Order: sequence, then C-alpha cells, then structure tokens
Amino acid sequence: MSDAAHLTGAADRPPAVTELYDRLAGDLAFVAAAPLAVPAPDVAAFLTFEARLLDAGRRSDWLARFSEDGWFWVPLAGGRHPGEDQGLLLDDKRRLKERVWRFSDPSAWALQPEPVVVRSVTGVEVWPCPNDPEDRLAASVLSLEMHARGRAWSTMGRQVHRLQRTETGLRIRHKILSLPALAAGTPHLAWLL
Repeated sequence: MSDAAHLTGAADRPPAVTELYDRLAGDLAFVAAAPLAVPAPDVAAFLTFEARLLDAGRRSDWLARFSEDGWFWVPLAGGRHPGEDQGLLLDDKRRLKERVWRFSDPSAWALQPEPVVVRSVTGVEVWPCPNDPEDRLAASVLSLEMHARGRAWSTMGRQVHRLQRTETGLRIRHKILSLPALAAGTPHLAWLL
C-alpha cells in the first residue's frame, strides 16, 4: 500500500495517479534530507536556460524541454504530498500545452499587456535519483521579480526538477515549484510557468 493510502479519497484514485503523487512527494522528501550533491554543471546550465526561455516568453521552446510524460506541480502549502495539499496546479504535458497556447491567445485580456519577468536560479544541487539512477534530481533556489501594470512583485522559493538524459539533451520529467508566498496570493499569474 502506498504512503498516500491513508489520505481521504486515496482508495478511489487510479494507481497511476497514486504512483505520480508518491513520486512527487518522494522527490521532495529526498531533497530535504539529501546528502552532499554531485557536481553537474550541465544541469545548472540547463536550469538557467529554462529560466531564460521563460523570461523571454519562449514558452513553446520551454515546453519542448518536457518529456512526453512530464508533470508540473505548484503546491500552495510547501508541498507535502499532492494528495493532501492544495495546489495551484498539477499539470501533465497536455494541460501545459493548453496553458502555453492560452498565453498567445489575444482574447486572454488578463494577460495583456504581458508582464516583464526576471528569474534567477542559484544554489543548484544535483543527485542521482534513488529509485531511478538514470534520472537526476536537481534542487535550486528560484528568485522571481515581475513588473505588470505599474506594479512590482517578487518572491523566492525552491524548485525541484527530475531530469532525464536523452540523445537530444536533458528533458524535464517533472518540475515542482515551491514558493511559500503563494499561500498569501499573487497579483498576476503570467509568471507562473
């Protein structure tokens, strides 16, 4: 039985959902107690590149860095377990494609004018995944500043990526974005991806 089986409604979840939830929660737990990281300059460069793609509004290029089975989770309460925490989003690649499309839709008036966002990635740590040594877990600190409609908003938090090496480079298997300030609300969600 999974660690999530005690959660309300867990018995009604499809096994694939329970497995995903447990994997996301397990990766967060691993990073919280992980040993000294291994050097991985290519992973640090990849995370910096990801931030630059998003800052430049190159969302389709960003989305292309996700594996076909990729997930993106943004918990609201620090991310204990997707089955017990509220989340701002928990999207698979299909849903991320919809979000990326929505940003380019001129009828999405709430996204116009598009805010200016700058992300800074620091403190990158990388480990082999304990249950899948071919994948890498990367934890980093993300600082974010957004300027929209004459107002500035900034926050920081931690992001955790599960990365897969492929013949064409690193791919994101999942990304967890944990920003403590989200529990207090955010003025605009255009920075979210």
